[in-house]
Formats: sequence, C-alpha cells, structure tokens
Amino acid sequence: MKLTIYIAILFLSIQVFGQKKPFRENIETDSSSIEIIRNSVYRCYYETYKFKDSIWTNITFIDDTSQLNTEGWKTKSNKYLGIWKEYN
Repeated sequence: MKLTIYIAILFLSIQVFGQKKPFRENIETDSSSIEIIRNSVYRCYYETYKFKDSIWTNITFIDDTSQLNTEGWKTKSNKYLGIWKEYN
C-alpha cells in the first residue's frame, strides 16, 4: 500500500515540475526596450521604440529558428501597420 502511494506521489511530482514555463528576457537600450519570450514552440521578439509609436514583432519556431511564423509592425495600441507576413 505504501509503495503505491509513493509511486503516485512520484508520478504527480514529475507531472507538476515537468511543465516547461515560458522564459522572459527584457533588454533596455537608449532608444528601445526589447522583450523576448520563449516557450516550447515559439520564440517571440517584441522591440518597442521609446520615441515612436511602433513595435516590431518577430515570432519564430523554436525547433528551426530560421523558420519564421509571423513578422510585422504594429502600434503601441495594438493596431497593425503595413504588410504582415505569416508562414506555415
């Protein structure tokens, strides 16, 4: 009986601690602030310009970092600007 309880506790702890949490990195420069978010599938790169109302967005796949998913410009109020590119 105790062995079954220990196995159940071990299994649940592996399930809880085995989840991969998103990794966030913030970089500040003179003219922009950059936020990089990595999860198990994507790497999201957001560069917000301090003196302009624009954000450059670049999202790539983690497995093949040269393969783009989405890229384009948007305003700080989340309105899309210009042409956005999306790939499969």
